[in-house]
Amino acid sequence: VAEIGIPCVVKPVMSSSGHGQSTIKSAEDIDNAWTVSQEGGRAGSGKVIVEGFVKFDYEITLLTVRHCAGTTFLKPVGHHQVDGDYRESWQPYTISDEALKSAQVMADKITKALTGYGIWGVEFFLKKDGNVLFSELSPRPHDTGMVTLAHTTNLSEFELHFRAVMGLPIHDIRLEHSGASAVVLSPGSDTELEYNLKDVLAEECSRVRIFGK
Repeated sequence: VAEIGIPCVVKPVMSSSGHGQSTIKSAEDIDNAWTVSQEGGRAGSGKVIVEGFVKFDYEITLLTVRHCAGTTFLKPVGHHQVDGDYRESWQPYTISDEALKSAQVMADKITKALTGYGIWGVEFFLKKDGNVLFSELSPRPHDTGMVTLAHTTNLSEFELHFRAVMGLPIHDIRLEHSGASAVVLSPGSDTELEYNLKDVLAEECSRVRIFGK
């Protein structure tokens, strides 16, 4: 924290959906940030990631597939997060050719260095001046990539992940049409749940998927 400066963000070494993450706004927050990171993380006990704030205008996920024939990129996915947790995503998200190339080069280098076949959710911050900043990545099907379940692409991120890890061929990944995905978070935890599917499915071209996380 002394090196990065305040305010800053403290994260566990491995986490998901913002669990274990907190913002240090004053020196009094440091001890609690450490405790939150150690209790909320999945791995990496005894270590944390400390990040400074950067200004950016929007963020994307570049779904990157490493497979037996090389590396393939899907069209950029725009997304919106709150407190590090996924809220909605849409595909495609149009960015400049220069910004896309920069993101692809970074995603290619990082996933090659980490090794392994499968789909990676590589997140970037973008600025209006075209500058692209790497944010983070997940070595698995990504929450923002659930938009591919709306058949935005000819193969969903789950199908692509399966093919890649099984060493099966992956040919051209085509954008079939535009689509969006949004999550409705439960305000609490209960075993007695009700879903009003009639109203939801009254919308044309809509689908509902229910899952626990």
